[in-house]
Amino acid sequence: MKFKAMKFNIGKNNHLVSEAVQEILFNLGYVWMLGATAPQHVTEPYLLADKHGSISYCDCARNFDAINAPAINIEWMKPEKRGTVIIGGKTYYEDELAEALSKIKEVEQ
Repeated sequence: MKFKAMKFNIGKNNHLVSEAVQEILFNLGYVWMLGATAPQHVTEPYLLADKHGSISYCDCARNFDAINAPAINIEWMKPEKRGTVIIGGKTYYEDELAEALSKIKEVEQ
């Protein structure tokens, strides 16, 4: 089987994205260095796939940038950054707050 070298900028604290990328790689035949085919190192910000079919990771942007492999765009897999609003010391998502407020009738004066 022919493999391609690739690198993935997962980002910090994106364990669900890391798991999804790893599952895609497993389906393509890639495995972790010791043959594991279950998601590992899901908190690491960078994943690497080499031309031999092995998956590894790194935690340094400088090392990631130095690796001679195409960076695969996975931005579409990352959750959207949601705006927040603080009211009365509590934090709410802007979109959910707007939806909730749209259901409340204005007070007639």
